[in-house]
Amino acid sequence: MNTQQNSQVILLSKDRVLNIGRYRDKGFDLILDHMIVAGFCINPNYTRLHEVLPTVDKYYWKPCQLVLAANRCDGKVSGHNVIHQGIHHMVVSRGPEDLSGMSHLVLLGEALASASNLYFCLIYFLKWGVKHPFVRNELKVYQRAYWKHKQAILPDLNRALKDPFGAYRTSVHEIFQLSLLMLDLAHDNSRNEPTYEFSAMIADKMSEMKNWKFNSSYDYHTFILYVLWHCRGKSSQIDKTVSAAVMQALDSSDTMDEFIKKIQNQ
Repeated sequence: MNTQQNSQVILLSKDRVLNIGRYRDKGFDLILDHMIVAGFCINPNYTRLHEVLPTVDKYYWKPCQLVLAANRCDGKVSGHNVIHQGIHHMVVSRGPEDLSGMSHLVLLGEALASASNLYFCLIYFLKWGVKHPFVRNELKVYQRAYWKHKQAILPDLNRALKDPFGAYRTSVHEIFQLSLLMLDLAHDNSRNEPTYEFSAMIADKMSEMKNWKFNSSYDYHTFILYVLWHCRGKSSQIDKTVSAAVMQALDSSDTMDEFIKKIQNQ
């Protein structure tokens, strides 16, 4: 590509997803179709911003932001980026564009997007095994977490492989509940307990999480900083209503594509 072409904004399309053949799945296809219809694009300037500030999405993302960063010089994006950003947009766009008072929906959107790593890792493992690059990368992350806790990964991995969507649903609930606890502890200025007691409460919640080691690598504190900044750490009535509807769709679904169709129709 020449310099002029590199400066052009490129509309997202199926041929712009790197190795799309290895990512094809009913759930993935619905997410990608949603992003194409919404008008997502690949912006070279955003790509360059990511190179110098990789965490930009964690602090500045908004529902109206329909832009992806490419991970290659030819303007293609990874399937993982499509999944994560697509779920974020699909969920949080159920609410108003102004995120003030929408802390629950934002945290739920993060839980749904983050837990999708485990779901799609399991789905692609069943189809491709460790030959799939996403599977290899995720299993390395999970293995490090299990080594840290001096536990074997195989019993939990085999359990999750028997019901990938069930593992996803459980992970979403656990990530969301942990995030709400952390937000409550960060936002409630009436508490007088010392910091170590807050830490003990969080540690107790983590110990109750069935899939904690699969989901322990996420930057939970950044989730909280985001909602304190953009949502004022508060939850409005519409926030609670929309979040409950999304969670009900999750709990009443048996597959990822069924869940996605339900939230698209809300």
